[in-house]
Amino acid sequence: MPKDRKAKAKRERQKKQNALLQKKEHQTIKTNFYRKFYDLTERLGAKPYMHLFDDIDNILFFKTRTAALIFEQEGRQKPTIEVEEVSKALLRSYMLGQQYTYTNGVTITADDVLFTLESFRNIIRFKIQTKEPNHEQIEAKLLPVKEFLDRCQSDVEETIETWLKLIGWTVSIPDKENIVFRTEIDINLKKGDKVKSLNDSLTRKFKISYEVIPIKRRPVLIEGTRRPCFRFEVTNEEGKLTALTIPREKFGLPGTRAIGVYLQSHAIKRLAERIDILPVGITLGMCFEGLRETPTIHAVNAHKFLIEVVVSDIKLGYFVAKPVENIILIKTFLFITNSTTPEGDMLDKLTGLQKLDKQYLGIDKLSTFMALETNNTKELAATFESANLGHLLTMQKDVLSFLATLMPSKRHTNSSEAIASYFKRREEQLLLSELEADEPELKPERRRWGFLEAILPERRRAKIDKA
Repeated sequence: MPKDRKAKAKRERQKKQNALLQKKEHQTIKTNFYRKFYDLTERLGAKPYMHLFDDIDNILFFKTRTAALIFEQEGRQKPTIEVEEVSKALLRSYMLGQQYTYTNGVTITADDVLFTLESFRNIIRFKIQTKEPNHEQIEAKLLPVKEFLDRCQSDVEETIETWLKLIGWTVSIPDKENIVFRTEIDINLKKGDKVKSLNDSLTRKFKISYEVIPIKRRPVLIEGTRRPCFRFEVTNEEGKLTALTIPREKFGLPGTRAIGVYLQSHAIKRLAERIDILPVGITLGMCFEGLRETPTIHAVNAHKFLIEVVVSDIKLGYFVAKPVENIILIKTFLFITNSTTPEGDMLDKLTGLQKLDKQYLGIDKLSTFMALETNNTKELAATFESANLGHLLTMQKDVLSFLATLMPSKRHTNSSEAIASYFKRREEQLLLSELEADEPELKPERRRWGFLEAILPERRRAKIDKA
């Protein structure tokens, strides 16, 4: 059939065009690889000894390289957000920024180590171990380079696992799902195995698998109503879920077995609002580490406890918890400046601040303190110090800033002068209140204006008095 022949010929032409395009793409990738590879070997001082490798070695430098991070999903449940795109972007950002310095002062990146020099390191090792031709010269001249790349590769692999733990915390939804990552870094290619990448090159794989695991939940009777609560569990570097438990004696409860910890959705919401520069999963993961090892718990009464929340060695607040139905239920999260915390109550006593004042000033969330610079407001710094909040002004912000890069954050400006001015006016208001208490004959009209008297100009006050 003429039409069939035409269709077949068209398919053949299309197939040849696609093969030609793929060959072209393959050649471009190959050229770029060797250009970068030889540039790096020259910078590391290895170029004068590249003649010790034969033609097959030079082919294998490209063909046995690690070409990409390969993500594979395990299980049937799809993640709520696009895990692969987020994870790849964050990992490549790390690898392009992480640098290693060789003895000659040259720096290379983690990206160079994993995607360009990893096969070079392996072929040097193979040559030395199997006593291939020129192995003595290779060992004498290139062993220091190999050992340097060994250390770099080990650090890259360990750091990727740490990053995947952080990314897992970032993309998890604490009242819905956990994302668990697992890595297979060195998959040996068997004889006859044809693992091919997009550019048609035999490659070693750096496989990262991820799995969606639903959060365990249970209904709990709270004030006469059954409400859902969620298991407090996070992933570790090995890709395993670990549930938070705390020894019973910390709560004065009988028994020797540790007690499980659950969260109400209200606690998760308040944590996200008040530790507002970090993904809530990161915050939960960071404080999980401290709570698992050395939890610090304050008993308010037999049915209410404050559990200290520490992130990156910085005390940021308290979980409000209570024993119920053989678990510890976290009902809410209080930032360290909030009223009913020891530090928040002290701040209230020193300044007369109330809940709305703190919300107005923004001192009920972490982002405000990340931007504060109190060099020109010594009295403000002294006030926070007196309330045992001085660590919020002197904390190491670099770790928190780094963690904040895992998600877009709001812009914050230094508001120390505005806060100091507000504190001063509040002190004046308190002073006027004390004077009024000492002068009972003070006119009701004057007493009514209270706080305004401390901040309004003299002329304005005169008009008010006359009125």
